[in-house]
Amino acid sequence: MNTNEYQLNEYDRMRIEPFKKQIENKNIKFKYLMTLDYWFPLDDYSKALQDNKRTRVLLRSFFASGIRLWFWNEKHTNPSTRNYGGLHRHILLEDPSDRWKDPSPRVSKWLWDIGAEPTPKGTEPTLTDKLRLLKKVVQRLDKKSVAQGSLGVDIREIHNLDGVLSYCSKQFNNPLHPAQVFDLKNSLDIEELKQLKIFRASNYEHARETRHKEVFERVS
Repeated sequence: MNTNEYQLNEYDRMRIEPFKKQIENKNIKFKYLMTLDYWFPLDDYSKALQDNKRTRVLLRSFFASGIRLWFWNEKHTNPSTRNYGGLHRHILLEDPSDRWKDPSPRVSKWLWDIGAEPTPKGTEPTLTDKLRLLKKVVQRLDKKSVAQGSLGVDIREIHNLDGVLSYCSKQFNNPLHPAQVFDLKNSLDIEELKQLKIFRASNYEHARETRHKEVFERVS
């Protein structure tokens, strides 16, 4: 997954533009891209939505923070992979910076448990320790929907937001409907995005065949 050097084409730029505008308008500061996979080929879309909700609740609850998250579902399309045909999940999330600088006893304990480097009060842990803790929180508290071990969670800092948005939305209309890819139910601060024509069920075949700009415009 190389999102840092990904070169966007014209369709990529058109596809992600509404999402970029929403991020800017809502002053969302996405810091991390997290990918969660199952230990089996999940083909139940409704369960993926339920799992997204649980992940959102547990992360915001653990850090006692109002961090915003966007959820994207992707289908495994490589026949040689173990979960071929099943879904996995990508999550864009903000950094709970206020909780790093003034951690709750629970966050402090978990940082201690992973052997995080001690930091003076009012300062943040290293990026490495942040990523390690986020991974542990999801795998330890969300065992119902996250495979254990190294293949269950991948989390990295975002350096190229355009590349990440393009990567997460690349299955729009091929093979999934955009509303199946982007989780409109569990993602936060997306009211305007819900009005995009591309998310109308009736626009699926039209968008698949034409990929015309009009399907990315908002409903008038």
